[in-house]
Amino acid sequence: MKHLKTKDKKARFGICFGEDYLKIIKYIPNRKKAFFDFKVVHFPVNPLDKEIIDKTFCALKDLGYNNNPIMISLPRNQATCRYVKIPTRLPSEIEKIIPFQTSKYLPYPNLELITSYQTISSDKSGYSHINLNIVHKDVVSRYLSILKSLAIKNFSILLSSYGLYTLYNEIAPKDNGTTMIVDVDTLYAELIVASQKKLIFSRSIKITQQQTLEQQLADEIIKTNNAYTKETNQPLPEKVIIFTNKNIDLNILKSKVPIPIETLGYLNKNTWTSSADETIKSTGVSVASLIGFMLKKASLDLNILPVEIKETRKRYIRKKEFLKSVFFAAVTLLVFTLAIIKNIDNKTAYREKLKSELEKLSPEARRLELLEHRFTLLQSQGKERLALLDVLYELHKVMPQNILLSNFTYEENNQIVLRGQTPNLDSVLDFVSYLEKSQGFKEFSVKMRYATKKKTSMGEFIDFEIICLKKGTHA
Repeated sequence: MKHLKTKDKKARFGICFGEDYLKIIKYIPNRKKAFFDFKVVHFPVNPLDKEIIDKTFCALKDLGYNNNPIMISLPRNQATCRYVKIPTRLPSEIEKIIPFQTSKYLPYPNLELITSYQTISSDKSGYSHINLNIVHKDVVSRYLSILKSLAIKNFSILLSSYGLYTLYNEIAPKDNGTTMIVDVDTLYAELIVASQKKLIFSRSIKITQQQTLEQQLADEIIKTNNAYTKETNQPLPEKVIIFTNKNIDLNILKSKVPIPIETLGYLNKNTWTSSADETIKSTGVSVASLIGFMLKKASLDLNILPVEIKETRKRYIRKKEFLKSVFFAAVTLLVFTLAIIKNIDNKTAYREKLKSELEKLSPEARRLELLEHRFTLLQSQGKERLALLDVLYELHKVMPQNILLSNFTYEENNQIVLRGQTPNLDSVLDFVSYLEKSQGFKEFSVKMRYATKKKTSMGEFIDFEIICLKKGTHA
């Protein structure tokens, strides 16, 4: 990609690759005039990636892009979202359990799916309620390929729903109730439910020409209300807010929907260049989610990226924060030292002063050492709690499809007993072989205790028992 220049290094950019439009927004914080600018480019039907790359390059160039941070708004219709209950409060355990949940909603192997989530709440019984987002890997890979061709490295990919509820939180910061927000774009409408500053539920629908827009929106608002109630068992929305740049007869909607409805002119809340304002109103496109992402940075957990990229970024952030801490500590020490030197009369006084300061720091150092010891202890305990999850995860990976486990016994630091049935003996032998080679069972010796052929009205099957003894122990 060519070198693109901009006068403002603080600018942030947002992009949405829709089916019919490319939308790019530029946001410059802390300026009184023209801090929002916008480009919209109409796409032909099923554009080639080369066309998308060329049009994106030209639009970014016109807006003065120069390696600024970019937020990609992933349209809601390209993702699957579910309200899920997870039996743990620990983020590390939630991330391990999530892969077991994805197969319930999409008919693909876990390796072909990319997830992100937001914890909504946790209860006294130790469960976490999360908003789980699932996207097929091919969708994300296509975005990554386009960004790579544009030489864009500083980017995030976030579900459009989070931009919508962030925008509403910024516009109505005192509203902690349950609200349905409807964002009407050119081809799709997105409906979300937010409560207590959290996104609880979301849907996407395609706008058709078979009904009037008002009738279709009324039907989908009622459907969303019913689906939200059934899936989450949360309080009903108290009102409906509509974001749109289209002409909608609000009186028709009010007559068809039994919930208070109002439209919100979010464009009037911000300062735009005149050309951007005209472009948005003439095309009727929605920029609500893009504005939301510009006004407030989203959490890294919401990034819809492959695990390896997320981990690399987390390590980079940790390293950056560590270096920043070291820098400030060094500056503080330098200032402190200069202040001491300035106020001492001779080397003896300087030496005595340093000794005094060290004596003051010693109790604090001992306290920090004790805290470090406690954190180490907590970390070791946390690892022990994860042992069972690790075993279950390994079983999920290696167990053949025609094996049915009927009993699972886990005795920590001793043995694991697996009982089940399978149509043939080869499957049991393969299962034993997989367990012996599995990284999660490397500390166990795996043996097949018995495999007995049985006949039932449903046919013949092999009843088996496998015992996994901790190495160094006896049965």
